Amino acid sequence: LARCPEPSKPNNGTVVTSPLSKSFVRSWEEQAEYTCDKDFTLTGKRTRKCFGLRKWVYNDKEEYYYNWNGEIPVCTIDSSFCKATTNKLEVYGNTCYQFFEAQTHSYTQAESACKALDDWEIAFISNVAIVDIIDSHMTAWHRISQRYWLKVDENYKYRRVNDSLCAYAFVYVPKYRNPYAWIRYFSSGNDCNNKYGYICQYRPTTR
Repeated sequence: LARCPEPSKPNNGTVVTSPLSKSFVRSWEEQAEYTCDKDFTLTGKRTRKCFGLRKWVYNDKEEYYYNWNGEIPVCTIDSSFCKATTNKLEVYGNTCYQFFEAQTHSYTQAESACKALDDWEIAFISNVAIVDIIDSHMTAWHRISQRYWLKVDENYKYRRVNDSLCAYAFVYVPKYRNPYAWIRYFSSGNDCNNKYGYICQYRPTTR
């Protein structure tokens, strides 16, 4: 019997599948409903529906595959769990991100500055959603020329990143499109001594 694969549950949340209606006949005619644990708020759509897509027609027989529409929502921790700061603060999933604006630190200085804060570390980019958070912060016109040191997961954007590279976020301004945040890498030690701002991250413990 055709059906969608078991939907993945979000971190710090749950997912439950159920029929779309009482006339439910085929097992793929269902929806997935997401909820978050205490102290977390759902970011994204609460429900997803299973749908079928035609793959091919073979000997007059249609073949389909089934999957869930949309993206898995994210359970984001309440910002009150983040440590107090006078800097710009953003929250995604179970992580708080703190932006240090002053363009005064080399890459190693940025790492050390984050570690000097209690339980903070330099921000670690592992998916495009985190880049979107950086984008919303950086594309304000008064920050458009700024740079921020950070780290990048070795599998992000299919490029292998190792400890010999230092990474930073900047705003790319195309000719006929709106500006957007992007990640670039340096392999030279001299370039890693450039003076930029930096982003630190912290994963708080809930009650």
